[in-house]
Formats: sequence, C-alpha cells, structure tokens
Amino acid sequence: MDLMVKVLVIKSFDAMKIDLLRILTYPILQVLVYCSIVTGSVYFYGPLVLVHGLGVLHFQWNALLGIAGILLVLLSTIRRFQLFQLWGTLLMLTGIVPHLSPSIHGIQQITLTHPVSLVLIPLFCLISLFVLIRFYLLYRKQ
Repeated sequence: MDLMVKVLVIKSFDAMKIDLLRILTYPILQVLVYCSIVTGSVYFYGPLVLVHGLGVLHFQWNALLGIAGILLVLLSTIRRFQLFQLWGTLLMLTGIVPHLSPSIHGIQQITLTHPVSLVLIPLFCLISLFVLIRFYLLYRKQ
C-alpha cells in the first residue's frame, strides 16, 4: 500500500510539473510579459510594445525583430504550429538585447532601474528558457 501511494505521488508530481510548464510557456502569457517590460530612452519611455511600435516607424532592426517575434508567437496559438513559438521567442530575445546593453541614448539606465522591468525581464527570460526546454523535451521524444 505504501508503494502505491509513492507511485501516485510521483505521477501526480510529474503531471503537476508538465502542467506548470504548459502554463508558463503559454504564448499569450509570454507576449503579455514581453510587451509589459518598461523601457525606452531619455526622450521617451514606456511599455516595450510602444517603443517597438515607434521603432518600426524608423525601421530599427530590434523593433522589427521584436514585433515579428510577437506576431509569430501569437500566430502559434492560432495555427497550432508550435515551431512558430520557438522562432518568435528567439526573435523577441534578440529584440530585447539592445535595451539591456549600454547605448548613447540612456536606454539601459531606464530599463534596468525601472522596478517593473526588474521583475519582468527575469520573468520573460525564465519563460523563454521554459519554452526552449519544452521544445527540447518535445523533439527529444520524436
């Protein structure tokens, strides 16, 4: 009887890990966290999606990659093609890199001192890591 209880606990713990991984890698949550990161320059700052929207008007490569990543991740929920989420995650990660590196416009100072960004950037990186782990586990089975 004791062995049966241990087996049930282990199976329920494995199911809980898979459910948590599925929740944390849900594309809508990933996009919401990414768009909520507060960033900008000394001239304008706000949510990352607004900064990227203005950057697209000026054809900045990081804004184009970020918006393309958002669209691919959202497309993965509509088309049920999971590889779009992986590509979108990689594009969003490359779109956020300039906001974390030093620049002449003071982007890093605003991004890394805003309290919302200090919480959301590690959360987005953690979600992106979970997406990569999920795809590794998914394609390892095949």
